[in-house]
Amino acid sequence: QMKGISGGIRAILTKQGYTPVDLTITGGHLHVSAVVNGVPCRLVVDTGASLTVLDRQFARKAHLGGYDTGQYARGIGTKARPIRVSQFPELKVGDFSIRNAAVTISDLDPDLLGGDGKAPAVGLLGAEYLGLHGAVFDFNSGTLYLRPQKS
Repeated sequence: QMKGISGGIRAILTKQGYTPVDLTITGGHLHVSAVVNGVPCRLVVDTGASLTVLDRQFARKAHLGGYDTGQYARGIGTKARPIRVSQFPELKVGDFSIRNAAVTISDLDPDLLGGDGKAPAVGLLGAEYLGLHGAVFDFNSGTLYLRPQKS
């Protein structure tokens, strides 16, 4: 029954230009495979994060650079942390490409990114890209669907 529903969802959405992206659940969090500025990684899908945020150590590894904003981010139960902003040519989420991506860079809580024995995630895929790309979640098949931004 669920395979039929998920197959129908996939057929409808791909016909409308959506790209399917595999979701995995690790430590109770949704994860996607990504490529940031050419560096493969995993991101936590976080609908509660308004912006996409990458951990500072990973951002250095991916040569993102960026600039200090003079602003600070604060999560639940965390102290304020300085944030940088960086723009780079491409953020890939699964096979879906976001051109001229902009992300926030900050120190992220390792417990949030934890890997349960797998490679930990390096950041959060936030609501701004999920919203801009019309995210649709199919929890039956473990698929996130994203589409090109509407102009």
